[in-house]
Amino acid sequence: MSEMMEVKSNFKMTELGKIPVEWEIYPLKELASGDKVNSFIDGDWIESKDMSKEGVRIIQTGNIGIGRFIEKKAKRYISETTFEKLNCKEIYEGDMLICRLADPIGRACLIPAKEERLITSVDITIFRPSKQYDSKYLVYYINSDENLSEVKKYTSGTTRQRISRGNLAKVLIKVPPLKEQQKIAEILSTVDEQIEQTDQLIEKTKELKKGLMQQLLTKGIGHTEFKQTELGYIPIDWKIKSLNEITTDVTIGLVTSMTKNYVDNGIPLIRNSDIKEGFVRTEKMVNLSYDFASSNKHKMLKRGDIVTIHTGDIGTSAVIEDNLIGALGFATLQTTVPDNTSSEWLMLFFNSEIAKKQFYNFSTGDGRNNLNLKEFVKTRIIVPNLLEEQNKISSIISTVDEKIKGYENEKSKYEELKKGLIQQLLTGKTRVKVD
Repeated sequence: MSEMMEVKSNFKMTELGKIPVEWEIYPLKELASGDKVNSFIDGDWIESKDMSKEGVRIIQTGNIGIGRFIEKKAKRYISETTFEKLNCKEIYEGDMLICRLADPIGRACLIPAKEERLITSVDITIFRPSKQYDSKYLVYYINSDENLSEVKKYTSGTTRQRISRGNLAKVLIKVPPLKEQQKIAEILSTVDEQIEQTDQLIEKTKELKKGLMQQLLTKGIGHTEFKQTELGYIPIDWKIKSLNEITTDVTIGLVTSMTKNYVDNGIPLIRNSDIKEGFVRTEKMVNLSYDFASSNKHKMLKRGDIVTIHTGDIGTSAVIEDNLIGALGFATLQTTVPDNTSSEWLMLFFNSEIAKKQFYNFSTGDGRNNLNLKEFVKTRIIVPNLLEEQNKISSIISTVDEKIKGYENEKSKYEELKKGLIQQLLTGKTRVKVD
């Protein structure tokens, strides 16, 4: 980052603390263009009766990410006639949209190029800054932790927090000279490009994994003869078995209230939210007291056991590694795997599309999916004849998982770099070279 340099600037005290003397503080609305129509105004009030299958697309709060536009499969439209009737405000590529509700309140993004005409909903403010302010810089500043914390001071609402456009207009923004704004945005954009490229590698590798899993879990390695089964064509010497034919040791974790037994240091408690595809997240895990845990020794997990989500993203599974031996599960499905079966292979099968379809057919619940134990054990599983082949399949997928993990670590480093740059550049602690 040769564009940056330490400058022994003079600072001045402002409502937002010390800033370089060349910088200014302005309420957000004062940055809006006086030359553009609807430069600081809310989107349109659109009711369900106004919707149509095609026409002018409505950009909604879910499309507004932190500094990025989030494309969704589900899209909503109004007709051209309704657009004219309601006198809607069209939005364009490069316009900034600021979301006034849903965490984090005040997040913003720029509209990318779209082939269709666009409007936005009433809970989103359309912001078109004057030419002396760089839109990309403002998006970075508006999405900074410092600014989002400022926005929170203005929010209100009992059931759902939001900020009014009037209060949003009052939020103070740190504004460097234009050339410095542009250089800051350029530096941060370079890091964002690296994050986006790494994200694309992650997604491509995940797609590769998905295809490999489908191929290996149904066709195996090197087979030439196949037979038709209820789960499609499989190698002739493979079998279809229910989970309770593979193992009879399938249980559910603790289902009693345990908050009074939470301690800072103790026995890890694995909740459904801790289980991710192929691993258990330990960062936010809670712990149980040793006394309480010892009274539930029969429920303690062993190395090679599989924990599976019972409620929510049902069926998602992970294998217990050395760091979680002796942990307890809270309302998790728990499978002890026999010696003639690979834990990693069975976990892969649970995470496959083949198993997930069955889980969702089994599921119960009004609004939230539940996978009951009595249904879970009925899961039909394609079983390779040899443990050796199960292990080979697991090994191939594990290699792909390592690639994904490597890319994710790389992405995390870029995100940390960006976070540090934002803290330095958007406060003026570190200045940038400008032409």
